[in-house]
Amino acid sequence: MIEIQNTTKSSDGIISRYINRKISLRITNFLLYIYPDISPLAITISCFIVALLGGMFFIFALPLIGGIVIQFSSIIDGCDGEIARIKNKSSKFGGFLDSIFDRYADGLILLAIIYYLQVHWSFPGLFVPMYLLGAIAILGSLLISYTATKSTQILPLEFSRTIEGRDFRYFVLMIGSIFAYFWYFALFIAVIYIACITHIKVVQRIIQLKKKLDEKRDISDETQPAP
Repeated sequence: MIEIQNTTKSSDGIISRYINRKISLRITNFLLYIYPDISPLAITISCFIVALLGGMFFIFALPLIGGIVIQFSSIIDGCDGEIARIKNKSSKFGGFLDSIFDRYADGLILLAIIYYLQVHWSFPGLFVPMYLLGAIAILGSLLISYTATKSTQILPLEFSRTIEGRDFRYFVLMIGSIFAYFWYFALFIAVIYIACITHIKVVQRIIQLKKKLDEKRDISDETQPAP
């Protein structure tokens, strides 16, 4: 069995830490057992394909299956990093490519869900508001990733990932998809949650970074010799 402390990341969110990682480690063990030469890139691409498949289920009006599949893609999203760290093949390019695939998956999944909500709810009057909601949710998801990356270029600052992280967002979509089987409004609420929480957290991160920069400037001013 792979040692968890050697494969987890400090940036893991709540769902990744307590649910996804426990499953992905077992999948990683199995993959390395049946195919020791498997590359992290192969897992990255496979994860992206699974995420797209999850989106397709929404387009074909199968939200329950779609939600489960995108949650599974969130689980195996950790396998490429685990394999890279176990085989000592971690690379900046690999992380960069993984992030690009994740952003494409996030956007396409939310587009598929909005399409499902619009077409299969048959609310023509909500066409513009529905796609506007999708655009806000997609933009928020992108900005969560962007602010995390951009902040490290300014300060050695790592934002916490709790209820706004990708793992949590996918888990919320899965829960919304499951409950949508009984109450169709649940999936709509899940998208509203993503649209709101991502932008709230982006504002919090802006404030947090500004505060850290001000503190750093104050310390710098204090250490400057008096004229």
